[in-house]
Amino acid sequence: MAAGYEDALGYTEQVFGKNSAAIRQWVEENTLALRLNKAELLDSVNQFGGLFSAVGVGKEKAQEFSTSLVQLAADMSAATGVPIAQVLENLQSVMTGGAQAGYKYGLVIKDTAVKLKALQMGLVQTEADMTEVNGATLKLEQAQKNLATALSKHGEESLEYRQALQKVTEAEEALETAMEGKEIALTEAQKAEARHALIMEQSAAMQGQAARESGNYKSQLGLLRTVFDNLKLSIGEKLLPVFTELVTKFNEFIGSDEGKKFLDGI
Repeated sequence: MAAGYEDALGYTEQVFGKNSAAIRQWVEENTLALRLNKAELLDSVNQFGGLFSAVGVGKEKAQEFSTSLVQLAADMSAATGVPIAQVLENLQSVMTGGAQAGYKYGLVIKDTAVKLKALQMGLVQTEADMTEVNGATLKLEQAQKNLATALSKHGEESLEYRQALQKVTEAEEALETAMEGKEIALTEAQKAEARHALIMEQSAAMQGQAARESGNYKSQLGLLRTVFDNLKLSIGEKLLPVFTELVTKFNEFIGSDEGKKFLDGI
């Protein structure tokens, strides 16, 4: 575990550069609250950071987006009962355009909505008349709020949720019609920024859920596991340099003439 954590720290520096110290501090401060040991938490942040880095998002925003999505994953897991590893995987999929992975959490983030959000955020500009688009947008936003309510009250398998999802689909189709002929080209970085904003907006009801459930039995067991994991990690970090030196010395011995004679004599 300690060796893996050391490797993860190296990748953090590569992805986040000068912001890596802030990432390490965030991990230290949030490991217990999110019920993820330091290695798990750092690896989760690194995965998002690598994604944002690959599409050209700046390191400052990559830090903000990565930590907020890992925090959100813990909240979504607490709210839905879906294991956090799966939530993290689903969020990564949504961030790369896999909209369907977000449906079970009430996230409906398709290309048209991403383009519109980029316009609203000022990431791109257009000369087109947006009156009809703005009206369709308001209807979509209301449909998405209704979807989140249906998910919270009735669950993903309920008739109410499926009906609400259908309304969202219809509102999206209306928005797509309103957007026809309006050329809006986005870079991958702009898409990532817009998707992140949409995810945070549409998940508002679930944010903070991990903290709200921190006192229940399952959460307390998770806290206990995290404490023990971090303890093992800390012990491993202290012993790792010793073991590294021993292995290095042994390898040097094996590579020497004396070591070869020793092996030949076995």
